[in-house]
Amino acid sequence: MVLEITDIKVETVSVPLNEPFAIATETMGSCDHIVATVETNEGICGLGAVSTIPAFMGETTEIVEAGIRFLATVVLGRDPFDIEAICEAMDAALAGNPTAKAAIDFACHDIMGKCLEVPVHRLIGGLYRRRLDCTWVIGIKGVAESVREAVDRVEDGYMVLKVKVGHDDRADAEKVRLIREEVGSDVRIRLDANTAYSAERAVRTLEPLQAYDLEMIEQPCHKTDIAGMARVRQVLRTPILADESAMGLAEVRHIIDAGAADIINIKLSKVGGIHKARKVAAVAQASHIPVLIGSNMELGPGIAAGAHFGAATANIAYASDLYAGIQLHTHDIADDVWDRQGMTIAVPMGVGLGVALKESPSRVRSLRA
Repeated sequence: MVLEITDIKVETVSVPLNEPFAIATETMGSCDHIVATVETNEGICGLGAVSTIPAFMGETTEIVEAGIRFLATVVLGRDPFDIEAICEAMDAALAGNPTAKAAIDFACHDIMGKCLEVPVHRLIGGLYRRRLDCTWVIGIKGVAESVREAVDRVEDGYMVLKVKVGHDDRADAEKVRLIREEVGSDVRIRLDANTAYSAERAVRTLEPLQAYDLEMIEQPCHKTDIAGMARVRQVLRTPILADESAMGLAEVRHIIDAGAADIINIKLSKVGGIHKARKVAAVAQASHIPVLIGSNMELGPGIAAGAHFGAATANIAYASDLYAGIQLHTHDIADDVWDRQGMTIAVPMGVGLGVALKESPSRVRSLRA
């Protein structure tokens, strides 16, 4: 069987959040989810779903849709199994726009799995792990609300809490102190500043908080301030996790060479899809740097892509934010296949990505040439 991509349809749906979700750089009340359905000459279709966080990724819904539309001219007529050539062609045709590229990458992997009647993880290394540990993410909110949410989620089985900081240093300090006091010593607490600090402010603010046994501190400095991140890492004993700075292979290599991070946050949409995420993980592994899987608020199909990547990747050494999209939205756009137990979810075992949409999109556009 020789497959050929014959059409790409773009579907967009906006899903409200349970409550406004705030980080140091943005507050969201809802999130747009763009689904690319890649069709082939054999009737096998692949699903690739991504989300938009403009302040983080620099891509609005309209930009992602336009990116997929433009990239359709590059991938139509190609065999979805030729994923290296497809990724190279997309990069040559359009700089940046990793979210649009990830949607097409996810769909191609879905097609490959469906064609061979295997889950995607079988295509990219096999089943290294069956279940993935997940964090609970607490956005920026009042001290009492944050502490209450932390306690409630620990009662639900989550043993790793990621707390967003960077808006009010005094409130953040009180928040971390009280959360540690309420949840006890067995629960891991990590902080995420989302680029809020200068190196000097990061050291001044975060050094005292190490008394509360922090698991890691994520992206303390601006994404371009690699030297600042390295200085923070030199002063603090708590491991530093790079996220906004780690946008792709070149950036990750720069971070590693500069000694700016102990851990790399791989978000599949941030790096351009499963295929590129595997390369980023390999570069990190070669440098003895562990990784974890982040979230850009993706729902079902996007989470599935991350779950398959996580199931097949050895050097994921920490709980991931993979499931945050489902935690934060009022509902999913795909069927529930996650078998959540405590703080873990199971990788889908169906063919391809192993998920199916359950929601009718608000807009549908065919991109057939």
